[in-house]
Amino acid sequence: MTLSLPQIVAKENRDNTLFIFYANLLDESVDINESKVVQLLRDDFKFELLLRNLSLPHQLKVRNIKSELDRDVKIINMLILKYILKRYEAGNVHSNEWEESKNEYGKPSLKHRNYQYNISDEIGMVCLAIGFNEKLNSEVGIDLANPDDIQRFGMSDLRSFYENDFRSIFGAKEILELDRSFGDLTYDEQLQRLTQIWALKESFCKYLGVGITAGMENFEFPKPKKPSVIEGGVEGSKDLFQVVARDIEMNFTGVVDVRNGCFQLPQSKLICSVFGDYKKACLVKVDVGNIIKEFTQ
Repeated sequence: MTLSLPQIVAKENRDNTLFIFYANLLDESVDINESKVVQLLRDDFKFELLLRNLSLPHQLKVRNIKSELDRDVKIINMLILKYILKRYEAGNVHSNEWEESKNEYGKPSLKHRNYQYNISDEIGMVCLAIGFNEKLNSEVGIDLANPDDIQRFGMSDLRSFYENDFRSIFGAKEILELDRSFGDLTYDEQLQRLTQIWALKESFCKYLGVGITAGMENFEFPKPKKPSVIEGGVEGSKDLFQVVARDIEMNFTGVVDVRNGCFQLPQSKLICSVFGDYKKACLVKVDVGNIIKEFTQ
């Protein structure tokens, strides 16, 4: 059954549901060069057409990125919100209605809509968290964290990550709990715990709209619930929007007075953490090829 985006949002109850749209540029390809999406983005003509949908400052920002994959990810990052708005509002959204304003720390919001949203990207993946309940006075913060980023430091003992290298971002309660529990965890479990805490801190800072300048050590998550693992799809057209998981729990952490959902993305090591005042979240896969098609026709 093919469901349009408005139908998906209506079915999931937009008043209580935070929607998380994710776009995987690699889409299970082991070799970057084998990804059909990446091949499309490496077409100079198509890439120039995509760039024309961005403001001149944003175009320059993309052009200055040296890594080809990072450049590809950034342009999808900058277009995914426009794509979702066009699909959700059935094309009845004009370019001036996409205008964003930013607070003093750089967190964006739409000038002409009260939708709450936040975007994160990480090694071939882009995630947009958006709430369509315009009456809900809420913020949203999302972060994708990659365990490979921690492994790149080459630490034989992961305790060094929180005891030495990144001691400044951990609070006293987190240090005590990590010291207490680390010995009972396998290496992979230790890596996941550290990655999760990083994602929680980043996403909560983004929820507050203050960025990491507020001091990540000030927001502690000493006993986070283990991230759920998202696997198969539920329904929807695979070449439009595929509902991958519904009713993802958004629970209070017991530390901060705001709901959080934390899970591992399908076919990925990435951990996604999202904060917002919604009771549940719905994970929806977006076909990157359709984003490219939308803005190059």
